[in-house]
Amino acid sequence: MHPSLRYIQGYPLPIIEQVSSLVDSRKLIPWFEQRYPHRHSIRSEKALFDYTMEIKNQFMKKTVP
Repeated sequence: MHPSLRYIQGYPLPIIEQVSSLVDSRKLIPWFEQRYPHRHSIRSEKALFDYTMEIKNQFMKKTVP
């Protein structure tokens, strides 16, 4: 399995094969850019953590992280 596919290893084999084919042909990024033209600003795990903590603090102030 391609090392970059570790996040989808639990998916059915046909999906893994499709994604692997897109990766090998260097078409995965153009496919994503066409399918999802608007990107979000979260680019790191820390930014994702900060974003989720902001939502948690807004709606669930007294719960633990």
